[in-house]
Amino acid sequence: IESLDDDQINIYRDVYDMLIRPVMEHDRPQMVGISVVQQKQLIPTFTFCKMIKDAFPETHITLGGNIITRIRDMLPGMENLWELFDSAIVYEGESAYLKLTEAVKKGDDFSALPNLIYKDGKGVHINKEVFAESLAELPPPDFDGLPLEKYFVPQLILPYLATRGCYWGRCTFCDHFQGYVEGFRTKQVDHIVEEIRFLKEKYGTRFFHFTDESYPPALFQKLSRHLIDDKLDIAWTTHMRFEESLLEEQVWKDVAESGCKYLHFGYESGNQRVLKLMDKATKLDAIETNLRMSSEAGIWNHLMGFFGFPGETSEEADDSKAFVEKNSAYIHSLGFMTFVLGKYSPIAFEPEKYGLTYYKNPEW
Repeated sequence: IESLDDDQINIYRDVYDMLIRPVMEHDRPQMVGISVVQQKQLIPTFTFCKMIKDAFPETHITLGGNIITRIRDMLPGMENLWELFDSAIVYEGESAYLKLTEAVKKGDDFSALPNLIYKDGKGVHINKEVFAESLAELPPPDFDGLPLEKYFVPQLILPYLATRGCYWGRCTFCDHFQGYVEGFRTKQVDHIVEEIRFLKEKYGTRFFHFTDESYPPALFQKLSRHLIDDKLDIAWTTHMRFEESLLEEQVWKDVAESGCKYLHFGYESGNQRVLKLMDKATKLDAIETNLRMSSEAGIWNHLMGFFGFPGETSEEADDSKAFVEKNSAYIHSLGFMTFVLGKYSPIAFEPEKYGLTYYKNPEW
């Protein structure tokens, strides 16, 4: 908390003065929403919250995003943080945010609003109503009002989400699924193509990042064929699992022809035993085949992995490096990290199964 007022170290105070304060002074908004999708965004988020509250105490500040959802059980007890904001939207936020905005505007009561944690003069309240969006009823994303020309990219790239949740949803290290209250859902492929065409025409760009947790292989193939048949002429990227259902060369040729330029693959490990512990259900030979076919089709392959999964030996970690070296002709970039225990991951619920012991830092 002390860092929020530190002008010497906290660079986000300067960011606020340069970018946010002028907008606040000009627009005087009744409500401000901040989405937190990564842990590293917490310091800038609370810095902005404090500086907004100091200058505009009547402005309602609400937080949202996957990280806020994943700390929802701890949030009500963080009394010092509630001095910085007024409410938090958990799980999916489209309808919940709209209803909160209307309530703030009208001065209505918050107690019946969905997906909401809020503070009033009586304390912090956790609303019981939980709401999940119907993907068939949601409109296409709206980027109006955003300074799209200021993003550090040579061409505008729009994000697009066709699914909610992860179709696999079994990786023992992952707790991203906590961002949703219902299981995996997807839009129909015709609906997806229609919205992409709409966004392409409205915003004058052919570049799209499909930001799904992991693109389902069946939808991956169907969408590629539809993009080709409809001559949409876009360039796109998305996130993928390695799949044994994607071992035909024609699949990858279609994907490339449809405009796919770059794929983020969840590689995780090059050791079969470790992959089994992770419940990836991925075979190393299928990984090699996917990489080769994708690369030969002209797609850039980016691998994401990590070291230090509970039980992984140093020799097994070396297998991950050896696999990358062996297949380097088909791997174009890498992103490796070390294992981080997610609070709601399957591992966290069964630590003894993975030989884990929790350590409570006495300084926290």
